[in-house]
Amino acid sequence: MDAPIHVLLVDDEPGIRHVLGALIKDFGYDAHTAESAREALEAFAAHPFPIVVTDIRMPGMDGLALLERVRKQAPDTQVIMITGHGDMDNAVECLRLGAADFIAKPVNEDLLEHALKRAAEQYSLREQIRRHTEHLEELAASRTRELLEAHRVAVVGETVACMAHTIKNLAAALEGSLFVLKQGMESGNREYLDDGWAMLEEDISRVRDKLLHLLRIGQQTELRECPVDPVQPVRHVAKRLEGRAASLGIAIQLQDAAAGSGPIALDAERLEGCLFNLVGNALEAFPAPGLRARPAEVRVEIARTPDALIYDVRDNGTGLSAEAAERLRDGLFTTKKDGTGFGLLGTRKTLLEMGGRLLWENLPDGGALFRIVLPLRRGRPTDAEAYHFREGS
Repeated sequence: MDAPIHVLLVDDEPGIRHVLGALIKDFGYDAHTAESAREALEAFAAHPFPIVVTDIRMPGMDGLALLERVRKQAPDTQVIMITGHGDMDNAVECLRLGAADFIAKPVNEDLLEHALKRAAEQYSLREQIRRHTEHLEELAASRTRELLEAHRVAVVGETVACMAHTIKNLAAALEGSLFVLKQGMESGNREYLDDGWAMLEEDISRVRDKLLHLLRIGQQTELRECPVDPVQPVRHVAKRLEGRAASLGIAIQLQDAAAGSGPIALDAERLEGCLFNLVGNALEAFPAPGLRARPAEVRVEIARTPDALIYDVRDNGTGLSAEAAERLRDGLFTTKKDGTGFGLLGTRKTLLEMGGRLLWENLPDGGALFRIVLPLRRGRPTDAEAYHFREGS
């Protein structure tokens, strides 16, 4: 059997408190009484009541003030007001302030019972909705944690795969250097010795650089967000790469559809690193100048939706082959001749830590598009993710 619902009855007249309190108990409720609004607030602070029944006209704080205070402390609590006969102004004000119901004096038993029953049903419904909402929020939070953990595990797996792939390549290079050194030592050929030593120094330097890069990928770094103009990281990247782009005969274009949107809280340094990697990769994705059918261009577009900041890096090169797309999914894709794919892997990891994603697709007219999606409200899916991009995070 369910426990009776607690009802707080507030009235400054002892006789009315006694009679109405007895009625409320007869209706099956657990009645508590207070002789003033202040006493009622003290009782309410100790134990919020699902239902409050209060007279309007009382010395000191009146029932309307009590109604406002109760609604602020516990919006789900149902407050039934007792008004004087014909006092319609106060009745209207009660409803405006959020009262569940009002009853005119002298109090009719049937009307009181009906008002209490309706208030109890409303409170129960609000409680069910609140619990259901909390449950959904817990499920959403739990699912978000699971997805984030899955992404972290995927990044670890990609890192291990990259390590194995790179160590294999570096080991082969070291074997070649040692072979040349051995030949020089056995033959006494100084030129072989010099070449072998130079190759060995270069290979050791590459091993050091790659291991340091792997260590940086494996580290969890703290975000340093501050309000910045969202176009600022793109301008910096374009400035840093303009020399390389000019030497390759490629134009870097910037299109800002988010102009005038104001500063946004971003880790500008890490975002700039991601953009630098994507634009740098795009510059390497073109055939030689003499083999191009049209002027080479890399375009960076910035857009803002209500829930996301979007950076598109698109080129009009050859696009991604089926093999390249598959390697990209494995985290080992690179457009550089001697690259390892670490830059893209680091980009995906960085965006994950920023709450974002990396998406990509081939463009219908040739070339490829890489999209960075940074949510402006963490934990919610963004409109940009509804597109048919393949996902890279």
